[in-house]
Amino acid sequence: MGAVVDQTLVKHIELLQSGDESSFDLLREQYAALLLSMVAGALAECPDGEFEDLMQEATLALYHAAMSFDLGQESVTFGLYAKICIRNRLISALRKLRRTIRSDNAVVEKVQLTPSQRKSARRASLGKLSDLVDALFSPLEKSVYRLYLQGYTAAEIACRLGRSEKSVDNAIYRMRRKIKQHLPESPDQI
Repeated sequence: MGAVVDQTLVKHIELLQSGDESSFDLLREQYAALLLSMVAGALAECPDGEFEDLMQEATLALYHAAMSFDLGQESVTFGLYAKICIRNRLISALRKLRRTIRSDNAVVEKVQLTPSQRKSARRASLGKLSDLVDALFSPLEKSVYRLYLQGYTAAEIACRLGRSEKSVDNAIYRMRRKIKQHLPESPDQI
């Protein structure tokens, strides 16, 4: 086999290619740092991307790389092959995301509202959001939300509330998730 791949890696890839799906978990753990760094790089290029979506794309690329890697060849290491597969998959995902964003922006530009319609829609949206905040947020989340809207950073909010920055970060994450889950997809549903 040569120095192209170590024997543990060969064993995991062989088991996966023969149908043992549990081998992929071990392979994914071994390449977790590569997955994280490549997804972080993709997010740096396109901040509109979602971490979980890009991580899923990268993980699928790693799986595809393991399934299609030719263990008989000695010219390319699995690590390099996997990196190329992951990079290509992330590039495709970012292209698709950018097309979707451009398409969404084009649709938004076509909709022309009068100033009074915009004001009315804004009031309705804010009312809906306010109702969601009251119904869904914990007391801590409400405090964090109020300060966050005023432009304070997580560190500043933590200092003001006497909490750890991590607990404030977690509250912001939960707030975003709750709002995303409960706001309608279409502005017409507001």
